[in-house]
Amino acid sequence: MASEPVGYLWYERQDRPATVLTQARRRIYVHHLAVRESARRAGVATALLRAVEVEAMAHDVDRLVLDAWTRNEEALRFFQARGFRPLNILLSKTPR
Repeated sequence: MASEPVGYLWYERQDRPATVLTQARRRIYVHHLAVRESARRAGVATALLRAVEVEAMAHDVDRLVLDAWTRNEEALRFFQARGFRPLNILLSKTPR
């Protein structure tokens, strides 16, 4: 019986030179990390993140970044437990 994927991680290596408005950056940006609910808490997401860390080290990239919704407290706890810390804050307002 063939097994089906239980999770995935989509990332992008970003190598950008400095400009007048931004600093140079060499990083990996994690766009998506998802694991089926039935496979959560089994180490899948941790293994996916670790694979990206290995990729980063192989390409001399010293920063992994991602974003998460503030209301997704489970994801925030997961990422913080794996060493991720806030980098910047995106503020939002509904116009009136």
